[in-house]
Amino acid sequence: MYKDMEQNALADVAKAQIRLEEIAPVLEDPEKLADELNHSPDYIIPEASSFETAKSYREKKAKPLFDKIINVLHSINRKYLELINNFNDMNEEYEHEKRRRSELEKHNQLLENENIYLKKMARNFKQIVNYFGKERVDNVLDEIKEREAHNEIKTRSLDDGLSR
Repeated sequence: MYKDMEQNALADVAKAQIRLEEIAPVLEDPEKLADELNHSPDYIIPEASSFETAKSYREKKAKPLFDKIINVLHSINRKYLELINNFNDMNEEYEHEKRRRSELEKHNQLLENENIYLKKMARNFKQIVNYFGKERVDNVLDEIKEREAHNEIKTRSLDDGLSR
């Protein structure tokens, strides 16, 4: 059911796109079109001949020219709408990138602060090593690691006993 609706909708979209192309073909070069319209005799209403009736002048000369002008205006309007959509898309992308940049700057600041803190800690640790000696500091660190491992094993065994 939904597939049929989707296929019908896609077919409608395709038909509408074809109709839009017929009514308002996409303008590739608006400047060229403007120059062409300014200098083209096709877009200037010709004078009526001396024995031509108003009806025949309207039907044979004025209406076709206005139809051409209307098609050009449709094309210009379509190009304008495309440009507006492109501008809006680019503006949204730009705003997204600004937000992303701001987030990255905040994250970078946090990392810089952490780096400063760690450098200070490394300097302090070097001072401790220099004061107490490398061997003594290594022994203390080994004791701390053993104690932490022992506590972790103890905690696991308690957790296992509680979960049973």
